[in-house]
Amino acid sequence: MRKKDVKEVLDKLEKARSDFNTQVEQALSSEIIEVSVGAGFLIIKSNALGDILEVKVDQELYDMKDKKMLEDLIKTSIEELHTRIGTAYNRIIKKISGESIENIVKTLTDKQT
Repeated sequence: MRKKDVKEVLDKLEKARSDFNTQVEQALSSEIIEVSVGAGFLIIKSNALGDILEVKVDQELYDMKDKKMLEDLIKTSIEELHTRIGTAYNRIIKKISGESIENIVKTLTDKQT
């Protein structure tokens, strides 16, 4: 391979990396995760980047004035949210990585032919 060809391939790989990062961020930001705990007394919505989009506390839970129960529900919901975010992240990365690897291989094999 000539120096020019190597640079061209490296440039294509850099673009593929940049495109991959953009795709991952877009997919994670659009993946909405909802966690409901305490029979729906507390609901938290987030995207897979971990940005909290909405928190709902049922009036009945609020009226109970049970601080310990509310704290437990918040802790449980955050733990569940983290688990679901991790699952979504892994699924998205696996999907996009597979597509990206196929594109990289195609780019490299197209260049050699």
